[in-house]
Amino acid sequence: MSRAHSFVVEVEDAAVSPGTRGEGSPSSFLCRVCYEELPLAHAYSLRDCGHEFCATCVQRYLELQICEGHVFPKCFYRGEDVSCPKAIAERDIHALVSKELWEKYTRFKFNQENANARQCPFCNHSQVHPGGVSSPRCVCAACSREFCFVHSSAHVGETCAQYENKRIEEDALNRQVISEISQPCPGCGSDVEKTGWACCFVLTAGRTG
Repeated sequence: MSRAHSFVVEVEDAAVSPGTRGEGSPSSFLCRVCYEELPLAHAYSLRDCGHEFCATCVQRYLELQICEGHVFPKCFYRGEDVSCPKAIAERDIHALVSKELWEKYTRFKFNQENANARQCPFCNHSQVHPGGVSSPRCVCAACSREFCFVHSSAHVGETCAQYENKRIEEDALNRQVISEISQPCPGCGSDVEKTGWACCFVLTAGRTG
């Protein structure tokens, strides 16, 4: 399972209700994600909806969600006619993920909930910058280094205008170089080297029918 959405659970037995365990003896339960029968000590019941899976499956699901930038993960229970709409509580996330991942989660969540939040490109500290685009110079409260609200660390020591003008000049120079060493392919119009073969025109010119 390489993607977070791979953990969506199709429950075959419509009689299974929220908070109940799957088949198995009184000392075990059936996880509806990995379909392994496990000791009850491995069970984890989500706080807000009561759906129960093995702790390892919930943990892996949360790890994938957070690493992909999803900070409002939902329960992955799905019945025949209905899916669980409940979000997974922060208490569950805190209980199951590592300290490092929890810090990443809180940082991602802070950045998404605050339009003027920016993450320092040097130390990863997140903070709100009230000036926004109109005053893009940011100073990190943690490491005191400067970065840009718009361009991050792309132009340290330069203004946004200086950086953007430099990019315009570089783009113009690149276009000039391309025009000097290339010509349009007569078949599709793509740029090809003047000393090289045309692309699709040469490949299709000799074809008949």
